[in-house]
Amino acid sequence: MSHEELEAARDYWAQIYERLSLDPMATLVKRDEAITQLAAGRHEAIADLYGFSPELTAKLKQQYVDDLKSAPVTSPGIDPHAEFIFANLCRRVEEACDKIEGLNARNVITGIEPRLGVFASRMGVILTNASIVTVGSQIFRFCNVVSKALAQTVLIDPQGWDNLDDTNALRKKVCVRSDVIAYWFQIIASFSMLGTSIFVPLKVPPPAQANLRSEILDALEIFAIAHEYAHHILKHGRLQSASSDTGKNDAARHEEFEADTLAIAISQLVTGNQLNENVLMLSGVGMVVFLHTLHMLDEARHLLGLRDGEVASHGSHPSAEDRLSYVDQQEWLWPHFDAQFRHFRRAYGNIMRIVWDELEPLFRQIGKNNPSLAKTFIALR
Repeated sequence: MSHEELEAARDYWAQIYERLSLDPMATLVKRDEAITQLAAGRHEAIADLYGFSPELTAKLKQQYVDDLKSAPVTSPGIDPHAEFIFANLCRRVEEACDKIEGLNARNVITGIEPRLGVFASRMGVILTNASIVTVGSQIFRFCNVVSKALAQTVLIDPQGWDNLDDTNALRKKVCVRSDVIAYWFQIIASFSMLGTSIFVPLKVPPPAQANLRSEILDALEIFAIAHEYAHHILKHGRLQSASSDTGKNDAARHEEFEADTLAIAISQLVTGNQLNENVLMLSGVGMVVFLHTLHMLDEARHLLGLRDGEVASHGSHPSAEDRLSYVDQQEWLWPHFDAQFRHFRRAYGNIMRIVWDELEPLFRQIGKNNPSLAKTFIALR
């Protein structure tokens, strides 16, 4: 990859970003002010919950501020927290790809789009071998709250989810947990209506949920980023953005299947052969949860009358079920753990379907009782 091609990619992204940033709804912040606000967050509440000493709390808080200040500026005006997270994820994906000859992930320029919604994209740069990988400014907030909600849901009955064929008992247990269902509803409603977390209350996961929540979050984020890098590595040209919408073009569908498969392989390289391997990342659960949540957003928009050209996450993509079914057939990804990892994916798929079964009637009723809702929220966006 030549320096000239990378510079061409940077120039192309700068032009795209400049146009996006002119939108009145662009999600722009003042970097210094954002760092000050983030640094003054609820660190003391977290410290109290986890029993950190004042000295350790001060140290962690300073490290957090230093991390924010060190965040790159790929997209001027973007929240430095998002920049820091994105840079770290891209670094890990690129380093993982370095382990295998032929997985050239280094000729990529990254950026964050100042737009609402949950999406990730890969754009080729004409007459070069370079790519631009971007994410929406809200995707990490989405993954954050989804990981919290899912950890709560799993811990309703950790052993019960192993019963893949009879979920009736678990459905009853989930149904009576109004606090968990309400949190899921707030997440899907907020992101489907406005594309951001404004309606989602701040929750600090208790220590009992911390490890599981962290594994879910990492699996979600790595899959989303690795998927777009996979499109770049495979030199795909037709597809650009991650979506749960149904694709009609066979070639486009095949590209998406290929990118999903390679994304899981990259995820395995990210976490494999480490002291604390992330089984959810190894097994493809990150993909299961990410695609199911995209499906929830699309279905909620449909029920609320919000699915139009401006709001829906359309694209040339197969359905979530088709994509997950294809990955299930790739036994070579798990030569020694196919049955075990398939079990994990099915268990988490059951969780996501049960959650949506509880949410779907709520969104259907809201859409039915508020026919003007769509016009209101489309106007807001």
